[in-house]
Amino acid sequence: MGRLRGLRRFRVVALRARRHPGGTGRGRRAGAGLRPPGTVWHVTNDLPEDLRTPLRAYRFMATVVGLLLVVLCLVGLPLHYGYLVSDAAWLAQGSGEGYEAGEFISEYLGVAHGWLYMIFLFCAFWLSRRADWDIPFTAVTLLCGTVPLLSFWAERRATERVRTEVHEPLPA
Repeated sequence: MGRLRGLRRFRVVALRARRHPGGTGRGRRAGAGLRPPGTVWHVTNDLPEDLRTPLRAYRFMATVVGLLLVVLCLVGLPLHYGYLVSDAAWLAQGSGEGYEAGEFISEYLGVAHGWLYMIFLFCAFWLSRRADWDIPFTAVTLLCGTVPLLSFWAERRATERVRTEVHEPLPA
């Protein structure tokens, strides 16, 4: 608790978009500038309420689970089990700094990913029932949280499907 006492001095500051001189933002297309008033900023603002909340929850959980899985599989596990393929001192089992960092990442991020994956499953299933997805699409979406980088693709795919199904005209 003693380490947290110094945090009271820090203030949280909200960041806002600033316009770059000349009307264009850095790294944006020429002439893009800021979005005009009335432009939809979020992907889900124009969806019905019964789809908006499940889609936002699913997108958030897919991103969090995907990031945790990438760090766990591409950083934590190679450091933790690196002593099996390398004789480097920093990967030595039990004493190397890389091994200890990998063990820490594997232990804590592995547990966090497991718990958050359960929430991801719930959010994806909730969205699939609200959006009336078929069983194969739902199964692929649920399984994509187990493969590194695939949850980002599945999130994009699910968001596009929800948006196109909501905005296409009903058959006559």
